[in-house]
Amino acid sequence: QVGVVTGRAQGLRERLADRATAEDGDAGEYGDFASFRSAISGATLNADAEAQTVSYDSPSQGLIEMGWDGDVLNNGVAVDLDGYGRFENPWSDSAFPGDQIRFSFGDTYLELDFDGLMREASSFME
Repeated sequence: QVGVVTGRAQGLRERLADRATAEDGDAGEYGDFASFRSAISGATLNADAEAQTVSYDSPSQGLIEMGWDGDVLNNGVAVDLDGYGRFENPWSDSAFPGDQIRFSFGDTYLELDFDGLMREASSFME
């Protein structure tokens, strides 16, 4: 339980009052949606507003820990957050941090240029 805190940590505490997680799952791993929902809702999520840290005991990934400073840890091992793209899939291969991103499928596309404040899309995406 997070104790009474002040300043920046208090703001974090207020934002974490309705704690939420986002995790993907599939029928092969969980069987059905009810089992997935049960596993996720039963997972432990802790937030320490004073220390500005969060830990989540993911049913599929194990213990994930992160904070304002330091490494993101998965089961006590530092997670490398560099050296891979923002998106790496058949529809987009974009670098991180992703100042320019292109999504495409067949003849349809969406290009976003955050530095140049430009958005270009095929007619399907308009």
